[in-house]
Amino acid sequence: CEPCPSCALCRRGEPPQALPGCYQMSKATSVPTDVFVPCIPGEACLGGPDSSCAEAYEEARCATCATKHYCLDGRCEQCPELPWLLPLCIGFALACVSWLLRWMHRIKANVTAITIGVDFFQCISIFAAFDLAWPREAEVLFAYLSAFSFNIELLAPECTVGGWSYEVRFMALSAAPLVLAAIVAGVTMLRTVLSCCGG
Repeated sequence: CEPCPSCALCRRGEPPQALPGCYQMSKATSVPTDVFVPCIPGEACLGGPDSSCAEAYEEARCATCATKHYCLDGRCEQCPELPWLLPLCIGFALACVSWLLRWMHRIKANVTAITIGVDFFQCISIFAAFDLAWPREAEVLFAYLSAFSFNIELLAPECTVGGWSYEVRFMALSAAPLVLAAIVAGVTMLRTVLSCCGG
């Protein structure tokens, strides 16, 4: 007799099977059959003798979003019916914010309160990284507030561009602030050059 592996359910006369929230690695790789690992998030794995995944997840450890789903804060969400509408709305919101900031600069308004508010929203969105039993309403709030941290996941790129590998997602998330800073710097330089030429 061998001890029952952790993250597994053992019944007399039957091979071990994965508990809900766990995955049997032999179903996807050539590792021994008694290797069971927890899934992140736990809701992705249904367990059982087949180590089946929830509807929105697939592949080893149910760590990949299924077709017509995208990753948001570590969980797979269903793609919207009009995926192109998300980038359009966010682009419109950014344009409105840009116009508002230019108008406030023109009237020499104090933007300290806005800066503090943006910092506050960025800090609040960090709470989504803690794997706690947040209510669904709090998770939605954290997701929307992550827009203040330039979270590219809100654009649902898997729905508009196609399947992204982990490496491509990581590079896109890392490069997003740099690309945005380069765009702002380019627009600022262009405005400076045009004002000098015009003046």
